[in-house]
Formats: sequence, C-alpha cells, structure tokens
Amino acid sequence: MVAPVSAPSSSSPSSDRRSRAYLILCGVIAAILAALLVYSQTRAFAWDAGFHLLAARLIRQGQRPYLDFCFPQTSLNAWLNVAWMSIFGDDWRSAQALAAIMTGGAILLTADFVYARFPERKWKLPAAIFSATLFVSVYNLVAYGTVAQAYGVCLMLTVAGVRLAMAAVRRGSLALIFAAGLCASASAACSLLTAAAVPVILAWCVFENQAAGRWKTAVTFLAGSIVPFLPVARLYLEGPRQVLFNLIQYQTLYRRTKWEGATQHDFEVFFGTSETPAALMLILLAAAGLVYAARNWDRKLRSELYLSAAVGIALSAESAATHPTFERYFLLAVPFLAIPAAVGLFAVSSKLYSADRPWAAVAAAAGLAAFGFAGQLYGDRDSLTWQHMERIAAKVNQVTPPGAPLFADEPTFYLSRRPLPDGMEFSHAYKLELPPAQAKLLHILPQSRIDQMIGQKQFATIESCEDDEIQRLKLDSLYSEHYNDGTCTVFWHLK
Repeated sequence: MVAPVSAPSSSSPSSDRRSRAYLILCGVIAAILAALLVYSQTRAFAWDAGFHLLAARLIRQGQRPYLDFCFPQTSLNAWLNVAWMSIFGDDWRSAQALAAIMTGGAILLTADFVYARFPERKWKLPAAIFSATLFVSVYNLVAYGTVAQAYGVCLMLTVAGVRLAMAAVRRGSLALIFAAGLCASASAACSLLTAAAVPVILAWCVFENQAAGRWKTAVTFLAGSIVPFLPVARLYLEGPRQVLFNLIQYQTLYRRTKWEGATQHDFEVFFGTSETPAALMLILLAAAGLVYAARNWDRKLRSELYLSAAVGIALSAESAATHPTFERYFLLAVPFLAIPAAVGLFAVSSKLYSADRPWAAVAAAAGLAAFGFAGQLYGDRDSLTWQHMERIAAKVNQVTPPGAPLFADEPTFYLSRRPLPDGMEFSHAYKLELPPAQAKLLHILPQSRIDQMIGQKQFATIESCEDDEIQRLKLDSLYSEHYNDGTCTVFWHLK
C-alpha cells in the first residue's frame, strides 16, 4: 500500500535543478534534441510544409497573408519562420531545425515539471526521463514536430503557457498570468488546433488564483491573449472578407468539399490514434495517474495535474471535432498526458511491483513504447523526403527556360524558387468553385480554370506527384518529354 502524498519533497525546485540528477535529465533531453535535429534534416517531410514555406517566402517578398494570397491558417507561425529564415537562411533545413528546437523545448518543459513537482524523491529522475521518452515515442509527434509547420512551436508555446499559469498561481503573480495568456494565445495564433487550451488555462487561473483576485486574473490573462492576434486584427481592418474566409469560412464550410468519405475517414482516424503502443500507454497510464493523484496527492499538486490533463483532453476533443481530422492533430495533446502518465507508471509499479525500484519499471515501459516507435519508423522508411523533392525541383529548373510558366506542387515551387501564378499558392483551394469575383478577391484558381490553362498549353513545364491527375489531364498527349523518378513526374516540351 502506497502512503498518501501530502506535499512535494522538502528541497526546492531551484535546488533540485542544481543536483547531479537534474544534469543527467538535461543530458537525456540534449540527446533527444540532437536526434530530433538529425531527423529534421534527413527524414522529416510533410507535403503541407511546402505551403507553409511558400507563405513565409511570400511574406518576405512583401506580400500579406489573406489579402495577397490564400492562407487558411492563423499566420503567426509564418511570421516566426520569416524572422528565423531572415537570420539563418531561406531554406527548408533552417525552418525544420527551428521546429525540432521548439519540440525539444516542449519536451524539456514537460520533463522539468515532472522532475520539479514529483513528490517521491526516488522517482523524480526516473519519472521525468519516462515522460520525455514517452513523449518522443509517439511517432507522429517526431514525424510532424520536426517539419516546417506549426506543430513544434505550438507544442512549445502551449506547454509554456501551462507552466507559466502554474507558476503564476503558486506565486500570485499577475505578470506571469499575462505571460501565460500571451503564450497560450500565441500558440493558437500559430494554429487554431490549440485554441481549446486557452479557455481551459484561463478558467483554471481564475479559479485557482484567488490571492490576486479573480477579476484581475481574468482581465490580465485576456490582455495577454489579445496581443498575438493584433497582426490579424490589422489585416482584418484592411480586408475583412478575406480574413473571415481564410480563418472561419474555409475551416467550417469548405474543408470537406469534394471529399465524400470524410466522415468515415474521421472515425477511422479517431479510433486509430490508440493503436500504437506509445499512444495506448499514454492514455491508460494518464488515466491511472489521475485516479492515483485524486486519492493520494494534496490539493495543490492535484490541481496542477488536473490542469495538464484538462488541456490534453480539450486539445484531443478539438482535434476529434475538426472535420476532416488527421491523426497528427492529436500529437498536440501528448505533453499534457505525458505528465499524468508518469504518475500512472509510479502508481502501477507501486501496486504491481515495487515503489523502491523505479528504473526497472521505466525501462520496461519505455522499451515497449520505443519498440512500437521503431516499427513505425521502419514502416515509413520509403516515404518522400526533402532530398527527393530537391531532385525533382532540380529537374524542373533544368528543363524550364527562365521566366517560362510552370505548374507544380507547393514543395517544388518552393525549392525551384520559380514565381507562382496568382491563385496557385494553396493547392487545396483548387477544389473550390466560387463566383469569379470572389475567387479573384481570395486569390483562388478553381480546378476547372487550371484544367483550361493546361489544355491551352499555357505551361512550359508541369510537375505532379498524383498519377490520377496525370492520367485525367492526359499530360502525355500534351508534352513530348517527361521524367519520372518513381513518385513524381515532370513534363516539358509541348507538342
């Protein structure tokens, strides 16, 4: 029987962070970060990353999201990429290094919390290392937390917002409340997939921060939350119709256009998220940790654990409610479930094995999660990479005269550095058939117009990785030369 825990260990978090054990934890996190950086430069690739990189380049060239090109996302991540790439270079490598660093920062903040607040001294380091290991054993988190999209920075900012909220309540600090609102809202300003975390953190701060006053807490948090959306507000004043379409109408009305199996797809994704060992372990151990804490931890420790779990549940619910949804969306909840999962491992090990031998339990659980990760990594060994797309872009540049019109996918447009025709910045919008005036205002070219342009032989070169589209458009009959590398095809030399 495990004795109830009423308070953390007597040593302060600051003194714990000067210990040898904490240095070991930092060494483990550094090794994880190094692995993430290597993966980001060698294997990490997501098709939509080309769209995000194009957006950053267009902004650097003076264009404005929503007003000058279609961008159905909140735009703070694009601006962050602009700032980063202005210093470290406009290429995919620098952007993906930033994503890996942000993901590594989220892992550090998660493991640091477990280490600093875990009340069983023998379990501080093992539990913190387990939370970090479980974090990176979720394959989608590694695969998408290292690509040039918003996942990495959203993980970092959301975890930072939660940590700042906890610190604010412990210290009764309104300045930290403002910072918590700023970070949590900045995450939503990078991707609306994390918007559900903001009201959860706000409600927890208002309920828990009684020393500073609930009204003051709410106003201060909301003041911080407004700041990241000021650039969007300015763009809204210049083009309200464009901003509303990109941020609200497209997301609610058009994402499922011409996708008959979207509902079935959503169910398959939702029920498939728990099929991997790491994801299943994350869910089950988090539940066990919450049950154990409810019975054995004091109110302050329970409250912080409940906040973490509530944010994880809210983000999971938002991902499940997004239509169509994708398995990668759920990775945003991982850090907030990894914290109670570390508690769950302690509870299960104490009940079934021994509370005095944490490393055996950590090794067994982490080994099982890592085994599942290795299997997914091996199964994904033949997936596309940026190096692959660079060869395609090089071929495009080789066969396309300077200034000649090109039709290509976003990654190829980005890598080839060729100018984009207006309306081709976001390929998912091709499926939208809008009135001509509205399509022009929103910078959208419908597929019917693109088909017409191809049929009229307006493109000197066409690149596509969609075999069905190549056959539908009968590109072999329009071009006398083509190059296929097994995945993508480049057509040139009009007949």
